[in-house]
Amino acid sequence: MIALNNDKAKYTRRVMIIIILGILSSWVCINGLTLLQLGMWSWPWPWITVILWQSGFQVEWWLSFIFLLVCCCLAWGWYRGGVARWLAYGVGLSVVMAMICTSIALVCFDYRTGIGVPIMPWFLLQTIMLLKGSSSFYPLLLQYLWISYLLGGVIGCLLGLLIFQRDTTLGDAKFANPIDIQRAKLYSQEGIFIGQGYGKSLYLPGFESALVMAPTGSGKTTCIGIPNLLSWQGSVVVNDLKGELYKSTHRYRKSVLHQTCYCFSPTGLVKDSHAYNPFAYVRVNTIDFLRDLQLIAFQWIQTLPQEARFWSVNSRELFVLCALYCFEQEGECTFRQLYCLARQQDFIEWLSFECERQQVQHPLFYQYASSLIACDEKTRSNILKDFHSRLELFSDERICQATDKHEIDIESLRKTGMSIYLRIPEGEQARLSPLLTLFYAQLISLLSQQEPDIEKEPFGVLLLLDEFGNMGKIPQLKAGVSFLRSYRIRTVMMVQYLGQIVSVYGQTDAKAFLNSKVKVIFSLTDIDDAHYIAKSLGQKTIKVRQHSTSSGHGEHGPSVSHSVSLQSRCLLSPDKLMRLPKKDSLIIVEGQYPIKAKKIHWRQCGTWRKLMKEYVT
Repeated sequence: MIALNNDKAKYTRRVMIIIILGILSSWVCINGLTLLQLGMWSWPWPWITVILWQSGFQVEWWLSFIFLLVCCCLAWGWYRGGVARWLAYGVGLSVVMAMICTSIALVCFDYRTGIGVPIMPWFLLQTIMLLKGSSSFYPLLLQYLWISYLLGGVIGCLLGLLIFQRDTTLGDAKFANPIDIQRAKLYSQEGIFIGQGYGKSLYLPGFESALVMAPTGSGKTTCIGIPNLLSWQGSVVVNDLKGELYKSTHRYRKSVLHQTCYCFSPTGLVKDSHAYNPFAYVRVNTIDFLRDLQLIAFQWIQTLPQEARFWSVNSRELFVLCALYCFEQEGECTFRQLYCLARQQDFIEWLSFECERQQVQHPLFYQYASSLIACDEKTRSNILKDFHSRLELFSDERICQATDKHEIDIESLRKTGMSIYLRIPEGEQARLSPLLTLFYAQLISLLSQQEPDIEKEPFGVLLLLDEFGNMGKIPQLKAGVSFLRSYRIRTVMMVQYLGQIVSVYGQTDAKAFLNSKVKVIFSLTDIDDAHYIAKSLGQKTIKVRQHSTSSGHGEHGPSVSHSVSLQSRCLLSPDKLMRLPKKDSLIIVEGQYPIKAKKIHWRQCGTWRKLMKEYVT
C-alpha cells in the first residue's frame, strides 16, 4: 500500500512539473511572437508581458496567443492522426498560403510606394497600425491585400481541382483518404488490429474475418500477432509456431486481463504443457454419441486427393469400431488406447472373438466388424496398414501423454476469458497437422452449435491462425468463414502466399478464404499473387498524350500532331506490388477503396512497449 502511494505521488509530481513547464514555455513563445511582430529584439522573459501590456500592445499579444493556439491545434491534429491529421494538413496549407499572399501584397505595396515597409507577414499588423492614418497609403495596402488573398484562393481552388478531380470513365480506383477510412468504421477503438492509416490505428470492428498475406520475415508476428494479443479483450486461440507469442503475451493476458492461459505443446517444448483429449467432448449415453465419434473419425482420417476413397472409408469405420469398444469396455477413450488396440497381434482373431462374446452393446460395432472380417486377407491387411499409418503419430510417447488427459475446456471460451496457445514447432507442422486440424475442427463444431447468449457468454473468440497454409484441411472452417460472425467468432488467417490455401483446399474451395472481407498484404514474393492483388485493387483512368512529327515533301512542310486518349491502368502494377516498401502494407476492405497503410511494430507503440517490458518473460 505504501509503495502504491509513493508511485501515485511521483506520478502527480511529474504531471505538475510538466504542466508548469508547458505554461512557462507557452508564455515565452507568446512574448517572443509579440516582439517579432513589433520588430523588437529582446529576450522574451515572462515578465515582458507586463511591459507589453503597459505599452499598449494588447492586440499584438492576443494575436500571438491565437497564432500559438492554432499551431498547437495543428500539432494535436497531426498527433491524433486520421481525419484530424487530414484537416491539420488543410488548415496548415491554408495558413502558409495566407502568409505567402501577405508577403506578396507587402512586396507589391512597397514596390508601388517605395516607403520601405517590412515584407515579412508577421509585420503586417505593425504596418497597418502605422499607415492607418494615411488617406492614400492605407486604402492602397488593403487593396493589395484583398487582391492577393483573392488570387491565392483562386489558385488554391484550381490546384485542388487538378489534384482531386479524376476522370472515372474507364475506372475510378484510388487509395482511401481518412474520410473513406472513417466511413468504413476502421478508426474504431476495438476489433482486429490491422495497421495504421494516416497516423491512427486501424481496427476491424464486428466479427468479420481477415486474411493476412505476409512472407517469412515480413513482420506478421510483431505487427499483427503480438499487437492483437495485447489489444483483444476476449478469448483467443493462437497457432504459435515459434512460441514467441506465448512467451511475449501470456503473462499480460493472465495478470492484466485475468484470463486462464493454456499452452498445448504435444512435442514437449513447453515444460508445463496442458493436455487435450478430443474424445473428452464425445457425449456418451446420448443420441449424439455416434455422431461425435464419426466427426472425429472424419476429421482425423481425410481422403487425400491421390488415394482411393475405399481405404479412407474403411479406416474411418475401423476408427469408430475401436472407439466404441474403448468407451464401452474402458469407460473412456484416448488415442493411445486406439493405437494399442489396433497394433495388437492377431487383430482379426481378437475382433472375431469379441463378436462371439457379444460384450459390446452398440450394433454398429458388429456391423463394421463383420464388414472387415468378410474381406479377403489381402484387403484386410491393406485396410489395417492404412489405419496403422493414420495412427502412427501416437507411437511417440510425448504425443500420447499430451492426449491422455484433458485440461483445456474449449466449450468455455465464450463463458470465461481464456487464452489457448498451440505450440507446434515449424519442423513438426506436417507431422502434427492432423492433431492441429482436429483441434480447430472440434472447436468450430462445438462453438457453432447454437448462437450465444451475450449475458451468459459475453466473450468473443479470436482465432489467430499463423501458418494457416500449412495446416490440414478443415471443412468446418471453410464453411464457417461466412457464418462464424453469428457465433461471435472471428479468424485471422496468416499465409505466406495464396498458393498454400489452394494446395490444401483446391481452386474452388479456396475462394471461401480469398473472399474474406479484409485482406492485409505486407509484401509479395509470388508473381501470381501480385497479379491477383493488382486486379483486386481495381483500375484507374489515365490520360495518355501522344506527340508525332512528320516530315513533308514538296509543297507540304513538316507537321506536328498531338492527341490525348483515355486508358485504364492498375492502381498498382504487379511489379510495384513486388517492390512494396517494408514499412508499407495494403488493406483491401470489401466495398471500400483500398488503403495504403503502415505496418506498426509493437515497439513503435508506447503503450504496447511498456506492457511488453513489464510482462515479457
